[in-house]
Amino acid sequence: MNDVPLEDFIPAVAGGASHLPPSSWLNQGSLQSSRRESSLSIFSHHKHALLNNGHKAPDQDIFYKYAQELTCDTEDALRAIAKRKARPGHVAPVLNHFRRFWSQMEIMSQYWDTSKDNYFEVKSTGKAEEISRRSSLSNRSYFPDPSKTQEGHLYTGFRISTGSRMPEKVRIEAAKALVENLVWAFGCQMAPPKRVQFLQVNKLLIPVTQSSMVWRTPAEKSQSRLGVREGPVLGLQCRNETAFVKDPHMALTDTAREVAGLLLLAQERARENKRKVIPGEGKWYTTKPRWGGGPGGEFGDAENRDKPPQKHGHGSIISPSKTTDEEIWRQLKPGPGPWETRVSYVAVGRDSKKPHDSVSATSSSQRTAC
Repeated sequence: MNDVPLEDFIPAVAGGASHLPPSSWLNQGSLQSSRRESSLSIFSHHKHALLNNGHKAPDQDIFYKYAQELTCDTEDALRAIAKRKARPGHVAPVLNHFRRFWSQMEIMSQYWDTSKDNYFEVKSTGKAEEISRRSSLSNRSYFPDPSKTQEGHLYTGFRISTGSRMPEKVRIEAAKALVENLVWAFGCQMAPPKRVQFLQVNKLLIPVTQSSMVWRTPAEKSQSRLGVREGPVLGLQCRNETAFVKDPHMALTDTAREVAGLLLLAQERARENKRKVIPGEGKWYTTKPRWGGGPGGEFGDAENRDKPPQKHGHGSIISPSKTTDEEIWRQLKPGPGPWETRVSYVAVGRDSKKPHDSVSATSSSQRTAC
């Protein structure tokens, strides 16, 4: 994989300021040099600087701690997670923020780490032949490389299966564990969609699967306590495909899913300051009862259906304590629509002077270099 500078993926803002923190932040105790570079970055170096939602901006201290946990040696991190003794000459890393991320990396390595794979042939004599036969028969579908599970071959190594057989949940949890800590530093939170989301293209609704979404936490504490979220800021989409060699259409399908995810984010961010649209609101088919013209219907007894509400005491109406399936079925109201509840749709980070989100001007050749 060719090394591509981060600046090619994260464009600068107007005036040339970078969204990335100064490179000196990777060095502990370099606060003075960081201040000298402040004009080149949008990151404020003041400890009491606030973000647009009122949360404290992440400073060099937080950045340095996160960077140390993410850039530590993989073997050292996995040993620390498994509580194994550190290698000679190595110091066990302190994993306070990204321990769950490295735990997921340890699980993923059981499917992807080929460094200790060993396939060997045993002599077909006596006990060794019986061991080989049983191993091949019992593990044929679980060997990392099924093509080598022939009679007379054994496997020793770290993996329990192939990468293509890794459960989809492992990949999703690893990505969430990485992103979640990063967005928390900016006063944001991760939450999966409450239901299947649809991208609307004219009158066509296209279902789009998002593994999780990042939302900004409201500045008002009362709204935050109610679970209100603002955004979306970004979407997390983990797809289970691992190879596109055998079927060229898979690559096209995967690209379409990613584009659909981007368009869905744009669609939801564009709802800022717009009225919530509920399909069928005010229409005759969501307000006027219609059961074929008769007093009965397909559900329940016609006699009980037309009974007036019971009165009690001083004319108060007794309402049923539990809504029955019949009553739910008889309700006439529009569906929930595509807008989620307790979500304030805001194009977080968008330049208010522009009618659309800014995108990187990086060429396609640079994007595909990795």
